[in-house]
Amino acid sequence: MLIIHGVTETKGEQIEQALSDFISSRLAVAEFSPTDIKRCHRMKRLSASDGPRPILVKFQTYEMRSQVWFSKTKLKGTGFTVSEFLTKARHGIFMAARSRFGMKKVWTKDGCVYILGEDGIKHRVFTQRDLDRLQKNTSEAIPEVDAASKRAVTKPAVVKVKRAAARK
Repeated sequence: MLIIHGVTETKGEQIEQALSDFISSRLAVAEFSPTDIKRCHRMKRLSASDGPRPILVKFQTYEMRSQVWFSKTKLKGTGFTVSEFLTKARHGIFMAARSRFGMKKVWTKDGCVYILGEDGIKHRVFTQRDLDRLQKNTSEAIPEVDAASKRAVTKPAVVKVKRAAARK
């Protein structure tokens, strides 16, 4: 399911038609119609100053959902956004990851949270423990060994140097 933010809310609106018009015009998904929507509704308002309530939408097909999801780049700078509907636990992990790693290095795809580590590798994060481990590991240089298309991560070697030798 996707959440669409910023669509103007009117009294007595036909939500399916309003959503269909928005997706067809703003996202340029020409073949989109109300029949592509399995169900949709406006979400609860958190406060009166939040603007229009977001729309939660479930699509008839995964293909149409993907088409809408990947068209969201057309909304940059417009005040409209499209995001994935996440479980409470995954949303918490996502928000914690964004605060630690930044917006540009954290994203979701198909309900999963991904982080681009400092090692240049895309990591899938499931729990808070995974997030803590990744933050600890990315603060150090981690060599990568590719063995039959599987990543094997090893800890860097620690070299002890005597103070007297280090001063010379």
